[in-house]
Amino acid sequence: MRGHDSRGREIVKALWEVDEEAAEVVRFMYRELKLKQNLSHKAVHRELNRLKMLSPSGPGRPWSISSVMMLMQYDRILQYAGVYFWNKEDHKTPGRRFKPRDEWIRVDDAHPAIITMEEAEALLRLKEERGKNYKWGRTEDSQWLLIGKNIFGENFFICVACNTRMSSYQPSPRNRKCYLCGNARYRGENACIHRPIDKAWTENFIVEKIKETFGTPAAMKKLTDRLNESMNDENAVNKKARDKLIKAVSDYERKINNLVKAVADGFDAAAARAELERLQEEKEFAEKELAGLEREIAGETGAPKSISPEEMRGLYSRFEEAFQVGTNKEKKKLLRCFVRRIEYDPRKDKLTVYMLGEPNPGNGGTKAVWFSFGAQDGTCIVCHSVSGRRVKGTH
Repeated sequence: MRGHDSRGREIVKALWEVDEEAAEVVRFMYRELKLKQNLSHKAVHRELNRLKMLSPSGPGRPWSISSVMMLMQYDRILQYAGVYFWNKEDHKTPGRRFKPRDEWIRVDDAHPAIITMEEAEALLRLKEERGKNYKWGRTEDSQWLLIGKNIFGENFFICVACNTRMSSYQPSPRNRKCYLCGNARYRGENACIHRPIDKAWTENFIVEKIKETFGTPAAMKKLTDRLNESMNDENAVNKKARDKLIKAVSDYERKINNLVKAVADGFDAAAARAELERLQEEKEFAEKELAGLEREIAGETGAPKSISPEEMRGLYSRFEEAFQVGTNKEKKKLLRCFVRRIEYDPRKDKLTVYMLGEPNPGNGGTKAVWFSFGAQDGTCIVCHSVSGRRVKGTH
């Protein structure tokens, strides 16, 4: 008890106690995996899961890369050295979680330390060195053409086994580039099936099927109308998605604050820990999505230029050439002119591609959907309509 506030409520100072089981995991990660072996976040994540060490989500649950990244944040490292920070949260600036670091209030020896200050400073130096050499993989001109949103602001390429977006995957420069379920990549095989699909084959397959499917003037006219509409609405779609992400981050902050308040009012801290870690992970993921979208919106300049059916037919006739000479950003937009969504089922090794518009209005009004069996090597490709009626195929 530290007295009472202006409303007569008790002011209580929380006294932290070290959870030795969790503390040993933290020390092992910091001292052995980071300071001694200098492993990457991915390698740390794999090693912790291999050893089945206690995760922030609770006993028996796998580590995620986002949890490792969270423990390597500036304030988290110092927190484990006994430091506490006040005045961090920025509740007034939309889209920004923290105030500038020079406005934070730092209190040393605020609680028992798990690592030494010397170890914390060494970790921060290591973090700084890694940051100097780090390059963002997901940029506007990223070579991963199927990562990101479609023209409606939806995830473009998803894993249907767990309904998570697909991510880029290349374990080392010697390995081929692939797409892999984001859950399997970031949370491990316990979260989803670890089955990569070859990047070059997938993108080439989609390009070839676009060239085969869209060929009639009627289909091209409809596609042109839809493209112009999507181009004109692109900024609005991005801003709408940004507003949703800002609201999501705000909701996570509210839930976290409510949970912290409940613990302060006497709710079991151990029972709340797993939920608090989950909310923090989801909030950080939403913040990263928001930051990426903000960069994309900031990079948009000028009003979109409408395109005529004649121009689109010319572009379609040179589709393969456009993919050879265009920038990655242009290729990504071009793909989204024809394709609405791509789904991969790692359980059946099946690729499904949903097209925009009806490429053949005489086929009953069904939209084209492609199923690919043996998707990683392209040994068998069969095309179907939504109704399941076969329209064309090769075997």
